[in-house]
Amino acid sequence: MLFHGLGNDLYLEKNGVKYPYDERQVITKLIDEMIASGEKTPIQ
Repeated sequence: MLFHGLGNDLYLEKNGVKYPYDERQVITKLIDEMIASGEKTPIQ
């Protein structure tokens, strides 16, 4: 898998407004959803 990262920034800026963003949380949520759906299983 390849994920776009923002480096050290913990926010996205759009139209001058900063929105919280932590790619670690996004990746964790994505993997948890894949495991819960049965699409993928955790590596043992």
